[in-house]
Amino acid sequence: MNYHYIDCMIKERQREELEACERRRMLRSAGYHQETLIRKIGSGIVNAVRRLKEQKVYRFRRLHPSYSMANNVVGTKGGGK
Repeated sequence: MNYHYIDCMIKERQREELEACERRRMLRSAGYHQETLIRKIGSGIVNAVRRLKEQKVYRFRRLHPSYSMANNVVGTKGGGK
């Protein structure tokens, strides 16, 4: 193997990584950041849960006007006889 070639490739890779880090640092300092995959997934889940909660609230609002939540008996934890 040509060790000189390997050494040059390693140095080039390090230089590219340093340039990428410097680019990201400059973008962050300017207020432009790329959203990571984990954050995208998390925000997608949060938005989905929020939409489901809104749909649940809207479902209760669409009930018949004579329906009252006070008419429903709510069970308590711990069991009852």
